[in-house]
Amino acid sequence: MVVDKTYYNILGVSPDVDKKAIKKAYRKKALKFHPDRAPDDKKEEYENKFKEVSEAYQVLSDDKQRKLYDQYGKDGMKYGGAPPRGQPGGGAAFQGFSSNGSSFQFMDPQDVFNKMGGFGGFGGFSSMFGDDRSHHGRTSGGGDDMFGFPSFGFPSGSATGSFQQNQPKQTYQHETFVSLKDLYTCKQKKIRMNLNGKQKQFTFELRPGTKDGTKVTFQGDTPNDPNVQFVVKVKKESDYEKDRYDIIYTKKIKLGQALLGTNVQIPLLNGKYYSINLNNTVITPKYRYKIQGEGLPAPGGKPRGNMIVKFDIQFPTYLNADQKTAIATMDL
Repeated sequence: MVVDKTYYNILGVSPDVDKKAIKKAYRKKALKFHPDRAPDDKKEEYENKFKEVSEAYQVLSDDKQRKLYDQYGKDGMKYGGAPPRGQPGGGAAFQGFSSNGSSFQFMDPQDVFNKMGGFGGFGGFSSMFGDDRSHHGRTSGGGDDMFGFPSFGFPSGSATGSFQQNQPKQTYQHETFVSLKDLYTCKQKKIRMNLNGKQKQFTFELRPGTKDGTKVTFQGDTPNDPNVQFVVKVKKESDYEKDRYDIIYTKKIKLGQALLGTNVQIPLLNGKYYSINLNNTVITPKYRYKIQGEGLPAPGGKPRGNMIVKFDIQFPTYLNADQKTAIATMDL
């Protein structure tokens, strides 16, 4: 009989499942609640759930700890069996549990995620990335670099990307999320990680033309060292969309503003505002306004893209009798 089903409920499995099912459930939940995938208003919630999922997996995937947990709950893990009388229940998350003189120490949730293959799936590599909070993943082989990002052997402590020629068989793939503002400014990315017990800093620029899926590869120091490949992922943003090198911005306005005209302030990706005078314009749902040169930088010295402003016209949900009469007399 299982006295505490909390960990099973966190993973969404029943107490009679095997380790394979527990591993699969962990993978699904960890991907869902990884902090890097959290909306801006739910970062704390995702971080807490990610920790809970990791804690549950670490206990249920360990035969000894799972047996103690099933029989006695968290206290069973803490005391190595039935807890002494008068002792409070509930071991603290991510702290060591003493078990008959030995200890069970929870790993950092990100390290568990990395060890299980990160965003790249269940990889077969024994070594894992360190405590970097960007996306992690591993694949075998690698892929072609886009836009001519180069790669060469990285020295101890730092690395800078260069063109990829020959690639070792093993490549660790690391997804890194960037914002549209990062692409607008061609921001330099610096990522530190623990690779095979050594601290490495990788530095590369988000060059003009960088897009979702662009790969930057750093080749290992020796043929036995793995490559490290960064895959750029562009964050989705609520009011902005990317269309090649153009930025589409959606501005909400009221129906009255659309019919009578208005002035609007448009936030640009450089942090400034652009004022648009539309006082003599009837704004329809298909109306677009172009702000020249305020899109993303294009490769090859080509002109920047533009910012295209479209309008989301907010219709009223209710009209009183006087409003209806006024509109009727306008013969719209």
